[in-house]
Amino acid sequence: MRRVLILGLDGFGFDFARRVFDAGLMPFLAARSKEGSLSPARSTLPPVSTAAWTTISTGVGVGRHGILDFRRRDLPNYGFLEPGRLVSSRDVKAPRLWDLAGRAGLTSFILNLPVTFPVSALQGAMVTGVLTPPDSDRGYYPPAFAPHLKGYRYDLDEPVPGDLKGLCEALAALERRRAEVAAGAFGRDRYDLGLVVFTGPDRLFHKFYRDVCAAGEVPAAAAAYLRELDAACERTSAAFGADAALIVCSDHGFGPGPARAFHVNRLLRREGMLAAGVGPYVLNVVAGAFRRFAGGGALPVDWRRTQGYGFPLYMRWGGVILNVRGEQPEGCIAPEAAAATAARIIALLEREEAVAWARPREELFTGPLIGNIPHVVFALREGYVISEGKGPGPLVAPYGDAAKEGDHSPEAMALLAGVAGARVPADAAIADVAATAAALLGFGPAGMDGRPWV
Repeated sequence: MRRVLILGLDGFGFDFARRVFDAGLMPFLAARSKEGSLSPARSTLPPVSTAAWTTISTGVGVGRHGILDFRRRDLPNYGFLEPGRLVSSRDVKAPRLWDLAGRAGLTSFILNLPVTFPVSALQGAMVTGVLTPPDSDRGYYPPAFAPHLKGYRYDLDEPVPGDLKGLCEALAALERRRAEVAAGAFGRDRYDLGLVVFTGPDRLFHKFYRDVCAAGEVPAAAAAYLRELDAACERTSAAFGADAALIVCSDHGFGPGPARAFHVNRLLRREGMLAAGVGPYVLNVVAGAFRRFAGGGALPVDWRRTQGYGFPLYMRWGGVILNVRGEQPEGCIAPEAAAATAARIIALLEREEAVAWARPREELFTGPLIGNIPHVVFALREGYVISEGKGPGPLVAPYGDAAKEGDHSPEAMALLAGVAGARVPADAAIADVAATAAALLGFGPAGMDGRPWV
């Protein structure tokens, strides 16, 4: 059995990692990558943090752990958002690494991992991550851990600095505090598994992708932040212990943000597959939280004459729910005709220049929770974003969001060090992280989708 430390760098793609390691901006991680191995790693579909970090911590895909987005959608109700409902730890349907470690009699320390709020008891300690309400007393375990969180923040305080230097300084302070909390925990107790996530890169790349990732030289402010992040990783690793295996990974990478919006429901309406008008289900349309309709006010749907309804899963990844009889309240498609209807929608989507690909969900996902995924899943080309607007207007329209200068890409990164002879394979996936940790910890990756690298 080997002790294992997993360091997570949110949004830190392989190409960027290699670039800044070669530039000498992150000497600790660069040295560990040379001692071990560094490789791209395939993210989840969609490559969104909630789904991806849950896969990293369970070793299974979306169809088995059930986390697809930041929000809970009521798919039998045409994919409407459940009002005010964000995903939480209660929505994860697969055991996490620390659950499995606890069953094997091992201890774990988990810090800042998304989709861990509200906290639950474990053999060890936990401080929850993104989506934890400020000042919540359900963000840490055991209760006796509270004194160690003085001055700790789960995320950036509002208002978030709008300039590059200010944002980098705020993120550096967050990373330093996370490393302090982790190092303190490792100094007080010896853990078999450590998992610490640093979310700053994602915040930085969303806002300043062109300056930081696309430019030739990393700006001074961003370079200073990356050195702080590297120092935080080094401090955390040193405190955990030199005898441990080290895995460093990200949940996804980054690419340029969108400039154009593709309105999937305008396509379905044009082709006669989505019918506008007042039907008996309009009260649900009006009362639901799903109100973002481009090109004007809310345009109700006549569900009795609608075969499919589309919405974003995340940015340029989307889905179409089929209005199948027995699945939806006003279903009009016979179950035996669902596959043919999905094939027609896929053909319509793939005719559009904006669409990279479209597939039935059964080709992309496996597991008992596949029914929580839209019948058709599709991705747009880089530079586009999906809109669910169905009112009058063009299929493709200009899009501008200053907060989304960068967008997620499916290429994450994985680094493995401290394990003689082991390497991250070129076809690695982020699900392999949990499988590798489980193999090193001695209880094995049985039942996981990921493949161990050892």
